Amino acid sequence: MVVLEKNPYRAEFARSYCANQVYENLPYEKDETVTAYSLRMSKHIMENTPGLYRGFDVCIEASGEFECMQMGINLCKNPMELVSFLSLHNSEK
Repeated sequence: MVVLEKNPYRAEFARSYCANQVYENLPYEKDETVTAYSLRMSKHIMENTPGLYRGFDVCIEASGEFECMQMGINLCKNPMELVSFLSLHNSEK
């Protein structure tokens, strides 16, 4: 199991409890769009996960954040069939 988490406390919990590998979100670069960030993070994960060549069999996105949904699509072998979005996104802030 590979986990991507922006909260350091939850990332450490995932490391100690269930994850084989945990990635903490990289900071945004100056003037970087959400789409560009999602692609950069996806590439970072693909390049740094041992044995991951074409993507994950299943991706579960549970935050509701647009950037995370994009990363889930980018990281799955077949995103049209295997990405599960298990969250409700509320665009009102």
